[in-house]
Amino acid sequence: RLVGTVVEAATDDNEESSLFCLVPILRAICCCIQLIVSFLDKGSQEELAEAISSLFLQQQSSFATQKKFEPFKPSSSWKQAQLVCLLTSIVCHTQRQIAVTDYLTLVEKLLQLALSSRHEFARMEAAKCFAGLVNRAPTGETLTAFLRTTSDRLCAMMESQTIDAETRKRALTVFLWLCKALVIRSHPLNQTLIEKLIALSESDLSSSAAEGFQVILADSEDVMSNYKVADIKLMYKQHFFLETM
Repeated sequence: RLVGTVVEAATDDNEESSLFCLVPILRAICCCIQLIVSFLDKGSQEELAEAISSLFLQQQSSFATQKKFEPFKPSSSWKQAQLVCLLTSIVCHTQRQIAVTDYLTLVEKLLQLALSSRHEFARMEAAKCFAGLVNRAPTGETLTAFLRTTSDRLCAMMESQTIDAETRKRALTVFLWLCKALVIRSHPLNQTLIEKLIALSESDLSSSAAEGFQVILADSEDVMSNYKVADIKLMYKQHFFLETM
């Protein structure tokens, strides 16, 4: 019911409803949702994850409203786009073995939102959700192929001389969160991505890239913060320094 109320507010032009679109209120709501999810049994978590995924991808679920809710559509309002934080508070906080429906479609749409949204909060939440889902994804050829394709795409954007500076910075932000997702789980490709990040020290993104190491190593409160819901390897920070230095 809480999720449905917030979604309804995002599709409503009523000024009173807009209170639910304020970032501080959204953050508090997401904290409540994360806590609720943590106390649910596996079956309930699966149902909730399925419902929220269907809402964002097909606009069909128990949360659906009478009005159009298309948060991933470029023409949608910022009020809808920023509700990706609700998606994160559920799909990134269920038990790790719970699979996300249409995983590749979802992460691709999150990636696109993180790169294209004009709303900073929406971009950041999309990048975090994207990283959280990558961190939880099963190891295998599908994940490896996706990671190679995505990292190459982001690197091409960051190194491009024809793309504007703002878009390149957005690509760097997503790249940093992707690095974080892999470093935390000690994925074999994490060192390859870190080397590409270090190579940016000779570009005009050098300052942002250097500051990005804090993003990679700092503890995050809202995503990839719990061993039960994220793939977090023991002493991953120490391993990172040993491999990088």
